[in-house]
Amino acid sequence: MAEVNTEFFENKRKQVESLVNCEDLELMGIDIQDIFTDLFASIEAQIQPLIPVIELPSFDPTEILDWIQGVIDVFKKPYDDLIAMQALYLLELQKLLASLALKNSELECDIQPPTPPNMPDAPEAPSIPTP
Repeated sequence: MAEVNTEFFENKRKQVESLVNCEDLELMGIDIQDIFTDLFASIEAQIQPLIPVIELPSFDPTEILDWIQGVIDVFKKPYDDLIAMQALYLLELQKLLASLALKNSELECDIQPPTPPNMPDAPEAPSIPTP
């Protein structure tokens, strides 16, 4: 379960308790409304992609195929993003190692280059048939 910053809300409550006029109370109410609007919008945005996973369609084959595609999409995009990130990190690491090797040669040093981490090859993403 996600952590909730209860201290933040306790501080807001203390601020409310310390207010001495209606104008400040009204402004605090607006501030609190904005905070909760943003919080719940953020949560909703994270929940929406998961809905296809938890809500089974009817027994209509077309709806079932759409549901399966939705489940695949929910998991495939983060997977593809992680694979792309890994590839970019590996590319940057190769560039750094090449720069170190060049500088090592230019300065006629006898320094062993860093050993890259032992990373497994990224598996190929399965191809997904489009409906």
